[in-house]
Amino acid sequence: MRDRQKNQIGNRRRSVKFTNKKQSKLGVISLVFSILSITGLFHGLRMAFRMGENSGRLFGSIGMFAFLLEIVAFMIGIRSLKEEEVFRGIPKASVVVSVIILLLWIALYGFGIYVTWN
Repeated sequence: MRDRQKNQIGNRRRSVKFTNKKQSKLGVISLVFSILSITGLFHGLRMAFRMGENSGRLFGSIGMFAFLLEIVAFMIGIRSLKEEEVFRGIPKASVVVSVIILLLWIALYGFGIYVTWN
């Protein structure tokens, strides 16, 4: 009976892992930039619908800033994947979110160019 208890305690001690890993600061920064970018997208679209045809310059400036912010977020997200001694969850999530939002931006600009030329 005592051997079984000692064995169970020993197994518990061996199953605990101590690590020096931290959360990725670059991954968190990338995620925050992506959230700011998508917020800029929705705010710009809301303002464009509210202002109608008078929103060209305002929406263009908000859109370009948010698009550039998303490109920076994607680049930071890629760099966060290369960090050592960090948990990989946030860097992977930041890259996935960045790619999705970047594709949304590209689709929006592509749609705008398509509508302008036709």
